Amino acid sequence: MMNAERFAALFQGSDRAHCTATMLCAAEAGKKIKPGYLTVMEPAGQSHCAAHLKGETGLALIPIRSDASCLFGAIDIDEYADLDLPALEAKCAALKLPLIVCRSKSGGAHLYFLLRGAATAARVRALLAKWAAVLGYSKSEIFPKQTALDKPEDVGNGINLPYFDAERTTRYAVQAGKAVSFDEFLTAAESARTTIEAAEAIELPNDDALTDGPPCLQAMVARGIGEGERNKFLFNLGVYARLRFGDDWKTKLEGYNHELLPEPLKAKEMLGVIK
Repeated sequence: MMNAERFAALFQGSDRAHCTATMLCAAEAGKKIKPGYLTVMEPAGQSHCAAHLKGETGLALIPIRSDASCLFGAIDIDEYADLDLPALEAKCAALKLPLIVCRSKSGGAHLYFLLRGAATAARVRALLAKWAAVLGYSKSEIFPKQTALDKPEDVGNGINLPYFDAERTTRYAVQAGKAVSFDEFLTAAESARTTIEAAEAIELPNDDALTDGPPCLQAMVARGIGEGERNKFLFNLGVYARLRFGDDWKTKLEGYNHELLPEPLKAKEMLGVIK
């Protein structure tokens, strides 16, 4: 297959829309580059990927699809000055996380999670939030940013793809501590694709996030959460998460839902708890 074909097969986004990105300013040290975005109401195809790889039109894909599923996700780390990409990639490798670490347009990092087969956006968000916390970036943005699209006209939020202007790109992947070519990225990314079930089965270091939490919550976790206690437990856990994690509390609460409950609440129930 042509490289654009392989790239398009890796990044399969929304069946409703995609975003194009135009750089409006030059990079400033330690600051985020803010491009101009245009939402195009059609799915991205191979031609859009080819234009992105040639450096003609930047492509930002929306992971969530109309049925609330997705085929890829990402952790967006907006730290620039002191971010050590090789060290981050090494940590992902040590934890056996199937994440492709790429430099973002502003010098931060996008950690792409590529799926073999669709998974619900809620499930992907919860898993990536858990991984972000283990990596030490619990306040990072998680894509998809939505767990469902409420209206037919809703499309969700897009994330910029790597290897814009592939031959001269600054959005390269890091493998074994080094920036790699586009062809090397394709090979690594294709190998990293996995199923949601296999990804959820990865064993991680114990999450001690509740060690400074209320004793009542710690006790409930220790003895297990019963069927009739789930909503009340998550409500109180949400209060704790708001105090500890600030603006990132909703994402963290979604992670707790899947991590701490033997039978997690469904997305609709979670929205009720959050409200």
